[in-house]
Amino acid sequence: MISNIIIGAPRIRLLFNSGLKFIKGNISQAANIIYDDSNSEKVNLPHGWNNPDGHKGGNYYSEPAWYGKSFKFPENVKGKKIFIKFVADNMSAGVFIKGKFACEHTGGYAAFTFDITGFLNVGGDFFK
Repeated sequence: MISNIIIGAPRIRLLFNSGLKFIKGNISQAANIIYDDSNSEKVNLPHGWNNPDGHKGGNYYSEPAWYGKSFKFPENVKGKKIFIKFVADNMSAGVFIKGKFACEHTGGYAAFTFDITGFLNVGGDFFK
């Protein structure tokens, strides 16, 4: 789950937990910046995407799922280092920014931070 965006000194934090789009399934095109996500579920984090499975007696869904968000950075962050921090992801997470693979993390519910400065165009779409 994404916790926040951290922007260089002096440190600025932008919460990134609301208004995400969620798709359950192994959809290879979901990382594409022009993917039509209009049928996705709108969610906020934290989000337990397999919680309903417990009410069905188990058989938890454990396949891929996608979260996405379009976001514009304010102009006052231009020239600063920008990091994205995830506070918990289960098993593994691949991060795509503007359709490009940015990083991957493996580890149950472990936090990780990644420098995304090189992937961004301040004032333009950030993450989808």
